[in-house]
Amino acid sequence: LARLAKANYVDGKKLDHLPFIHLQVNRKALEALLNMDEVRSIDENKGLEPHLIESLELIKANQIHSDGFTGLGTAVAVLDTGVDYTLAAFGSCSAAGDPSPCKVAYVQDFAPNDSLTDDSSGHGTNVSGIVVGVAPDTKILGLDVFRADGFAYYSDILAAIDWVIANRDTYT
Repeated sequence: LARLAKANYVDGKKLDHLPFIHLQVNRKALEALLNMDEVRSIDENKGLEPHLIESLELIKANQIHSDGFTGLGTAVAVLDTGVDYTLAAFGSCSAAGDPSPCKVAYVQDFAPNDSLTDDSSGHGTNVSGIVVGVAPDTKILGLDVFRADGFAYYSDILAAIDWVIANRDTYT
């Protein structure tokens, strides 16, 4: 970055555990970056839309549980629209991890904070419910990466993945 004029770019999210830099650049900075040997690729901060997935029956969840695989001692990071932890399926929690049988151990907005447990679509709550259906004894880490425009941008997704790497030993 020292070789770029500060007027030609704006810093984005800082990542500590992944080899990426998120910048908003003008044409001059883009051309300079494209000519740097140490820059391996440049990608647009694309937005991704959520999509529905198949049911638990397809993977035979009941058989998995009867074989003793319930997710005990694990945590699953769900990078989606958030999770409504107040629902009975998650333990009717008043906050993440509260009360202690709450299946949602942690929540955070990596997209701009909208102060919602789950964005209006409820997609993240649905996905988290599927995770709990497959692994009823796992802990959910509800990481909201979707913005108000309905998209999850690479910069927000990478920031959430970076957090997961930094905290990988915390929730097991």
